[in-house]
Amino acid sequence: CIAPMIKAPGIITALLLICCGFYAGQKITWAIGMLLLIFHCIAFYYLMETTLLTKSILMMVSGALLIGGAIMFHFLNKRS
Repeated sequence: CIAPMIKAPGIITALLLICCGFYAGQKITWAIGMLLLIFHCIAFYYLMETTLLTKSILMMVSGALLIGGAIMFHFLNKRS
């Protein structure tokens, strides 16, 4: 699942920006990271030369990871 993202370093950078912005409480950094993530996911999806089944599985897994990360950050933020 992570292997195709090596060819799309913008997604990893966007995720890093989202994490840093969330941790520091900077909404602008978080928003820029979200916009970059959306842009790079769309570009990655349309420029990928695989079947639609592979693309849909990859998008479902990435969505599940993002939801899991949001839940994790919610509980970490709630404890502190």
